[in-house]
Amino acid sequence: MNRPACACYLTHADRRKHGEVFLGQDTRQGLRPGMAMSNHGCRRHYPGGPYPEQNTGANQTDNVGAAASLKGSHMPSEFNTTRSVEFSDTDMAGIVHFSRFFVFMEAAEHAFLRSLGTSVAGTWEGRRVGWPRVGASCDYLNPARFEDVLDVRLKVIRKGTRSMTYGFEFQRGDVLIATGRLSTVFCECAPGQPFRAIPIPDFIADQILDCPEEEGEDDAEG
Repeated sequence: MNRPACACYLTHADRRKHGEVFLGQDTRQGLRPGMAMSNHGCRRHYPGGPYPEQNTGANQTDNVGAAASLKGSHMPSEFNTTRSVEFSDTDMAGIVHFSRFFVFMEAAEHAFLRSLGTSVAGTWEGRRVGWPRVGASCDYLNPARFEDVLDVRLKVIRKGTRSMTYGFEFQRGDVLIATGRLSTVFCECAPGQPFRAIPIPDFIADQILDCPEEEGEDDAEG
């Protein structure tokens, strides 16, 4: 299966030297500084936190510039990571409990957002913002068991002006374990107030390409 958009390449030398794995988007480009991958995905660090525009003054200019420099060089529609099945993920039958796949999807989504230099929650332009879920589903095809290592493929099915819809595939080797779908909306999350959908900031949206399904579905938030 081709997964060209966001494959992570690593070296054992970097693992030994730094205690974590540094990654690059393309082996021909080599490893990129300032990027690191944990067990459940990868992250890119900005000095000012998950939403660069939250800073002011010189720091704001530096951080916005860092985000802008990524445009055109990191435009994924897919993100690939792995998930090791823990004992606590399994049920009395010895297989992964169905509810855990929703946790796996959320963890992959968080890792994807970190790879863009942002987060699932934070502050932006002085406002608390986040990505509440408006829909989630999962179909189960084969069981997974304790200590299985699952390849998790996230695909951006739709990027709206205020929402994102992801598709997921979970595989063990060549065996497809489950498929899922998650829809989220970018919202202002003011304390004591109803969540309010707002446009996805350009520094996030401009880094993402969607890859619609053949029979794509629009979500309600646009």
